[in-house]
Amino acid sequence: MESAALILDLDGTFYPRSNPLTARIDALVAGLFDDYVARHQGGLRELERKFPCVLDGLVEANIERDRFYRTVYDRISYDDCLYPDPALRAAFEVLRIPKFIVSLSPVRHIRRVLQYLAIGDLFDSIVSLEELSINSKGPVYGDIIRAGNMPAQSVVVAGDNYEVDLAPALHLGCRVVQIGDATSPGDVARVGSIHDLLRMI
Repeated sequence: MESAALILDLDGTFYPRSNPLTARIDALVAGLFDDYVARHQGGLRELERKFPCVLDGLVEANIERDRFYRTVYDRISYDDCLYPDPALRAAFEVLRIPKFIVSLSPVRHIRRVLQYLAIGDLFDSIVSLEELSINSKGPVYGDIIRAGNMPAQSVVVAGDNYEVDLAPALHLGCRVVQIGDATSPGDVARVGSIHDLLRMI
């Protein structure tokens, strides 16, 4: 079936987890959970295992959502991490279907990443869960599908995290593609990078 729309995650999707920006974000998130880690056996890794979505982990650790977004995303340095990507821009420009970004990250971070990659003007809509009172991307995917009057099976959803990005899309009947090498069920389509994804759509 021809693809009617593309919905993308941001972090770990537009740049690989090996990018220094990932380590900077992870360090800020880990610092926010210091008190929780000190009081619980298994520490941060056990919390991540139980709650793949960091927004659910905030609830478990009794950390305010607003504090998370301020502490992490107001302190990030983007220097020496991201650069204009002409090949990525060209691939998006020839993709003549609606393109969306749905991310846990705040809009200001999404726009900074896209600005550094020089592709910020190529997307139909950007949605951040920071602005919504939900912890799952599923309702956002559903809203996009209904607004476009598209069959769910014609919508491609791609991201690096199976539980956060792809499982809600599968529940709706979307086609999903995992980017990177994180763990996922064996029947999920997988590509190495966003460049690979755009070549196959």
